Amino acid sequence: MSSDPNTAPKGMRLWVRIVLVVSLGLNLLVVGAIAGIAIKGGPFKDGPPSRIANETIGPFTRALSPQDRFSIMQEIRQKGRSEGWSREAHRQSMEEMIALLEATPFDVDAFAETFRSTVGGLQGRMTVASEAFVERLSNMSEEERVAYAARVKEAVERKQR
Repeated sequence: MSSDPNTAPKGMRLWVRIVLVVSLGLNLLVVGAIAGIAIKGGPFKDGPPSRIANETIGPFTRALSPQDRFSIMQEIRQKGRSEGWSREAHRQSMEEMIALLEATPFDVDAFAETFRSTVGGLQGRMTVASEAFVERLSNMSEEERVAYAARVKEAVERKQR
């Protein structure tokens, strides 16, 4: 290599510069999007979506204090234990329904009975949850209830935006 002081060093090729600038721009976009999501609270800042309940009763449950939610969940669990509800029982019911669906010939009556039983258990849990929720509301002071109503209203308005 010659080190002639009269020769200028060869610069970066134009296409390499363009690629680097575009790459840097895309990286900044990704970092900006992640930072925006983090600052905003993310898509599930109010908790994970829970199907239909998220739109109907979701604002009412999210507006409860953590202590109230815990208290209601404890009541549901207690009642569930006494009624024989468990994740294991639900899993077994699901496995039974799948096996009935896969069976040949299909026994529609057996499937319908298992399905009704599963839905009945879910309805029972919803009834217990509803009763516990209403009982908690009835035990609130006027000030607590008005503050709770304001939180529900805010949650509903936030969803409509």
